[in-house]
Amino acid sequence: NSAKQATELLKAKDYFNQQEFDLAIQNYAVLIKHYPQQAEQLYSDWLAHLKHWLTTNKLSIADEFLRVFLNRYPYDISMLKMNAERLVKSQQPHQAIVALYNLKPLADNTKQHTIIIELKHLTQLHVKTLSEQQAWQELIEKTTIWLDYDSSNSYYLLAQANAFYQLDDYINAQNSLDRLNPN
Repeated sequence: NSAKQATELLKAKDYFNQQEFDLAIQNYAVLIKHYPQQAEQLYSDWLAHLKHWLTTNKLSIADEFLRVFLNRYPYDISMLKMNAERLVKSQQPHQAIVALYNLKPLADNTKQHTIIIELKHLTQLHVKTLSEQQAWQELIEKTTIWLDYDSSNSYYLLAQANAFYQLDDYINAQNSLDRLNPN
């Protein structure tokens, strides 16, 4: 039994190291079923590798692994969070924001608080960038999507109202302002 256990773990590690992620994850599934402690250790190792890849800007390999892993385990909170980090590192802030909004309901209260802080930071940075570029139409499109997730967010509504105003669309600017909470 311990020999079989070691074999499955080694196969999963070898496949991972050879970047044969489909096979690595298949072996991981076997480990989860029969040897959960080894699966947990392997998972921790994979998270460490992902963090290293993100730190060293090996984004394509991180993307490939995350795509395969999340295809098999689409609700894995830690891997979804890593994917959001990858999107930020890949200069895809809007996609990262949407990924975090999709992750938020899956997370516990502590992780939700962290996600909210990260969302605030990312959205403010993205609004600032789009405003500096005077990309008003893009800002309207992005805030419209974000408001689907957080319909009463005053920051998004104000950014959207300003973008409409900059485009001389005073009616829609006023509509955005009217959606603000009176307080």
